[in-house]
Amino acid sequence: MSAIQTDGGRIRSYDYRVLLGIVLLCALCGYLSRALVPADLKSVDSVALDRDVPLIFDGWKVLGLATGNPMLIVGGDSTDQPYDQVLYRTYGNANGQVLSLAIAWGQNQRQEVKIHRPELCYAAQGYTVSQVQPAQFDIRLGDRNRRVPGKLMVAESRGPGGRQLIAYWIRIGSLFSENAVETRIHLIAEGLAGRIPDGVLLRASVAAPDPADDAQTAALLSGFLTGLVEHAPRELQQLALGNEGQ
Repeated sequence: MSAIQTDGGRIRSYDYRVLLGIVLLCALCGYLSRALVPADLKSVDSVALDRDVPLIFDGWKVLGLATGNPMLIVGGDSTDQPYDQVLYRTYGNANGQVLSLAIAWGQNQRQEVKIHRPELCYAAQGYTVSQVQPAQFDIRLGDRNRRVPGKLMVAESRGPGGRQLIAYWIRIGSLFSENAVETRIHLIAEGLAGRIPDGVLLRASVAAPDPADDAQTAALLSGFLTGLVEHAPRELQQLALGNEGQ
């Protein structure tokens, strides 16, 4: 077998095996990169947050509609603006309790474009986030009970926001996301299966100046979110719970 002349000398015949291995490795990398780009879009049908989120339910009614929220920006296909629809409202009840609801939905959840976790968003807005802990939201749909995992956290600011208690859950495809690592693994698995899942954040927050009231306030937030889903039309239940809401 003839040798190949190079500036550095001669490549011996057995070096062709190395070259062949490099070629095969490049081909494999190319195949995997194509496989990780999903070709099949799976998303919730007929999403219209303004239409589907109840204005009045379970003793709560809307006090105001906000046109924007610096933590939830509609933009679609970018890391800073991963949402296709956002809703932000203030609700009150007969006891004079007032809280805020935020729902953000993104049609295409991928490694580089996905729902932002509230603890990161609040920190980016200058809040000090503490006491992030697991929470469970028990939702009754007809004769079915659905237990949704989420989070409860405290965020404090020296500004107008003061001390807040926040309850939320995140659904990405069939996963109720509890941490960033779990989310990444799920998105990789979905990509390998040829799917781009949708994602949604449901978040309720309320002023909580006295830590001694946190247990009662957490129950208030949990009851608000579960009541919202229980009294919502099927489209919003499907949005909030994915397959669990069907």
